[in-house]
Amino acid sequence: MIIRTIFASKKQIRKWDDDKDTMAYCTYSSQSGEYQIVLPYKVSTRTRLHELGHVLLQHPKENIEYTDQYIRREIEAELWACTICGKQLSIDSLLNIAAQVLEWKEKPNYIFTSTLKVLDRCGCTLNKSRRSNLWNGIRELESFGKDL
Repeated sequence: MIIRTIFASKKQIRKWDDDKDTMAYCTYSSQSGEYQIVLPYKVSTRTRLHELGHVLLQHPKENIEYTDQYIRREIEAELWACTICGKQLSIDSLLNIAAQVLEWKEKPNYIFTSTLKVLDRCGCTLNKSRRSNLWNGIRELESFGKDL
């Protein structure tokens, strides 16, 4: 019901960018202000829902100052999108977040423990196998970044 209301109230404008790819500019209003989400026109429903999750969860528009804030906001939006889609949170989604944080020169152990703390606060726990996959994936991302 709430999703239908949000999609009904959005304003959508399509424009061409310099590369001639269609971009969708969607403007959403929430209690904390008006947001504009700019996505490639052909993007998955889950990605659109993830960005809409940021709006509904009233994540501030300003830049994030701390790694923990970034991890928390991204996981919350991802969990919201997964809930709406009826899917389980994937390790790949968590690794996408970790890849961004690794670019900021954070240590893999810090990223791993911060991610687990946020998941725990959100009521989502990873079993031993999925924790292991997350840790190994973060380590692989780190070693890949060192090879570049």
